[in-house]
Amino acid sequence: MSKKGFTLVELMVVLAVVSVVFLFALPAMSGLIQSNNISSEANRLAASIRFARSEAITRNVSITLSNRGNALQWKDGWETFVDASGGESNFNSVNDTLLRKEMATHSNVHVTSTVNGNNWLSFNADGSLGETSDVTFFICDVKKSTLGTSITIARTGRLVTTGNIAHDDCTK
Repeated sequence: MSKKGFTLVELMVVLAVVSVVFLFALPAMSGLIQSNNISSEANRLAASIRFARSEAITRNVSITLSNRGNALQWKDGWETFVDASGGESNFNSVNDTLLRKEMATHSNVHVTSTVNGNNWLSFNADGSLGETSDVTFFICDVKKSTLGTSITIARTGRLVTTGNIAHDDCTK
């Protein structure tokens, strides 16, 4: 009579081999997950910027994209609204019309910008950027400042996304 199955020794060997494989795969997997988080946040911000520009052209009015945090940090999320008063940095429920509200970014991702000290940017009715120079956003890993993506908006309103940005850009 033959017996089918595994012996305890065979089972322990298989578990040891699987453990070693996971030991090497886990660090690579965490890097992949973080890279995916950065890419996701960059895509979400780029979509909001494109939406704001599109709405400015469609409605023929100034549209503002404002962060919900402080200074140049955009990690707490952002709002897109029709800027009825023109040039306001924060949403005013009396005068402005809220179009979209984005929630905070992933906890391991930080988003900063070069919006000349402002916490907002706006698009004019013709789709051009209502700033005096190009604006760049840096979407970076909180722990590894070498992992990040940048989004640059030209004064014409054109948006360019660049992956694998330099170390210095993520420390801004």
